[in-house]
Amino acid sequence: MLEQAKPSRGSKMSGCLFLSFVGVAISPVLPELFGHPYVPTASWIDWSGSAAIVIGILAAVYFLWLITLGAAGRFQRLGAKTVLLTFAAPFIGFWLGYRVVVLGGPMLVALAIGSGIEHTFTVKSSESDFRCSNSITVAELPVLANRFCGLAKELAGPLGPGSRVSITGRGWRWGVFAGSVRRID
Repeated sequence: MLEQAKPSRGSKMSGCLFLSFVGVAISPVLPELFGHPYVPTASWIDWSGSAAIVIGILAAVYFLWLITLGAAGRFQRLGAKTVLLTFAAPFIGFWLGYRVVVLGGPMLVALAIGSGIEHTFTVKSSESDFRCSNSITVAELPVLANRFCGLAKELAGPLGPGSRVSITGRGWRWGVFAGSVRRID
């Protein structure tokens, strides 16, 4: 019977780093499921933009390295799946790395030390569709973090481009868990 080699200490640390990284990157999804998405401020996005891009690039390289390391010698066997995964890995890595800096890190800090706070945003549009009824899109935030669904019809209906809204909830100067949205006149 063949004995399997025990994983090295380095591969265990790499695995823990990978799981931690992915956990922090996808952690902003959980509050969204419960109706309280984490909303970063425009000032945080501006301030952390360069770091988010650098971490995204490093994560893209790391994911590509993991895929090619794991698929070494298997390209013949796996074929198109491996090639597709190899091309997708850098994009997934960049997206996750960017989310760690822009959403995950500040969200965890807000969870730990946050208090009641209010941030204001400018409405870009208030278009709804079948997946996102009574929604608004705010101008200051990046795509995939700038849309709020399920608002009261009385609030979302009259809001147009340029309207100001206040998002209140638990947070800190770099973002807030959206508890309520109200129009600012």
